[in-house]
Amino acid sequence: MRIIFLGAIALSIFSACASPSSTPASLPNSTAISAPTLIATLAAPAPTVTSARANIFPGLFSSPCATSTPLSVSPIALENITNITPLGNLNPPAHTFPTSHMYFNLPTRQGAPGEGPMGDGRVVPQFPIVSPGKIILKSVFVSDLTSTRSGKPVSYTEYKPTFAVCGGIQIEFGHTGPLSDRINAAIKTAPPRNCQEYSTGPDTVRGCNYELNLQLDAGEPIGFNSGRAFGFDFGAYDSSAPQQKFAQPERYGFEGRYNVCPLDLFEPNARAKFYSYLGQLVSQTKIQLRTSEPLCGTPMQDVAGTAQGNWFVNPKEPNPEDNNLALVYDNIDPTKPVLSVGVSVKGLASNTYSFARKSSGAINREFSAIKPDGQVYCFEQLVKGQFASQPVDAITILVALTNAETLRLEARQASPCNASALTFSANAATFYR
Repeated sequence: MRIIFLGAIALSIFSACASPSSTPASLPNSTAISAPTLIATLAAPAPTVTSARANIFPGLFSSPCATSTPLSVSPIALENITNITPLGNLNPPAHTFPTSHMYFNLPTRQGAPGEGPMGDGRVVPQFPIVSPGKIILKSVFVSDLTSTRSGKPVSYTEYKPTFAVCGGIQIEFGHTGPLSDRINAAIKTAPPRNCQEYSTGPDTVRGCNYELNLQLDAGEPIGFNSGRAFGFDFGAYDSSAPQQKFAQPERYGFEGRYNVCPLDLFEPNARAKFYSYLGQLVSQTKIQLRTSEPLCGTPMQDVAGTAQGNWFVNPKEPNPEDNNLALVYDNIDPTKPVLSVGVSVKGLASNTYSFARKSSGAINREFSAIKPDGQVYCFEQLVKGQFASQPVDAITILVALTNAETLRLEARQASPCNASALTFSANAATFYR
């Protein structure tokens, strides 16, 4: 484990995509941000709308990249972040599968009891976010959210801008807002499209997409992080790159199949600085860096014909990620196996469960060794949770592959694994590739 010292950086232990629950300190507590909100401090010239060009993938600009590193400016000043979470983070149920985006995590300050994303008084300041290069702001998804993460329902608005870079490359930010006057003015004149409503974890989301096609210069203001999450998302997707080799790629959208490391799109000096933040914050001044290649992380971990990878509760539809299951490896320490459990397993709370893996036998076996061989495998001495890890002594988990595309899993209120009782009951859940 490699530890890097950061100096005086405030602690932010949640690198996962938490949906916050209080108004940021920089705004009145009684104010709910609703789209569009104009921010005078980010005033910019009237919007310039570009004409559409031929696409090589739906929704993406097709002009070729002049260089393999078309981005040059950090979207947020590095002195304003604590660490960058690699691809493949797990935070079930909303992120039961390894994430295809990174997190730029932010410091917190202690506010009043009840404030902050989790209602525990930790407040996330808002910092400016700028364009990382000369790019096209293709669209903004405007979400009105209601979250019960802090124990009571709180409503607020967040924004997810999507940008076309060049050559079929797309980048996205999440948990942003308010946005600049220029962007909000464009939103006000654009018709809402693809409106949807869904629930994930403790959050209900109602939102619409607004097509903009605004040309942005490197360093041009976009807005702020929302202050409603402990960081903001940063994802990159390249339609010209080889598809990720999921066991069933048709179950995944563009973000899943074509994700790439967003840090590698930056010129070398900026990229090197980003990589020095790439890991998990373990104390106020220390980052546990990921040291295994690829350093950016690995969202796609499917191994066809084995238990390793992503599993769906529905045999055909992609369905909400909350319902699903992943048997994968940690995005900081990829030697650590993790069962990422959604909401479909009776008697087992949605969470991550890790264990000390073994290279033989039927107990705590590595996921890629579990095949449709008629054997029921058992996991014991589990550790629950990504950050505040808790030993779970009274639960074992049974897993078996019925065939290459069907997996059964059951939680048992028993410990340790009993070799004479490795059979499923009616409580077993079935998952599919």
